[in-house]
Amino acid sequence: MFEPVVCAPLVPAPSSHQLLTVFLHIIYFLFLMVILTFNLVVYRLAKKYATQIPRIPTTPEPRITAPLSVAQILLPHEATWQRSSRYVDV
Repeated sequence: MFEPVVCAPLVPAPSSHQLLTVFLHIIYFLFLMVILTFNLVVYRLAKKYATQIPRIPTTPEPRITAPLSVAQILLPHEATWQRSSRYVDV
């Protein structure tokens, strides 16, 4: 009669720690996919039902039509003197 030949496996069986690690990685990946899908759904719904924000008309900056004189450039304006705390009458 022939005796059965018992061969050792080429790769040892994975330990319970390795199986748990793989299982947790799969759960984590599925969790990330659920979050991504939820975010995409919320984004599309928000884009679909978003209301248009009315634009506030901006007034253009006043343009200087006449060239400034040397006195207007070098001397401070009257309002500047009144706002300055050094020159306020107490």
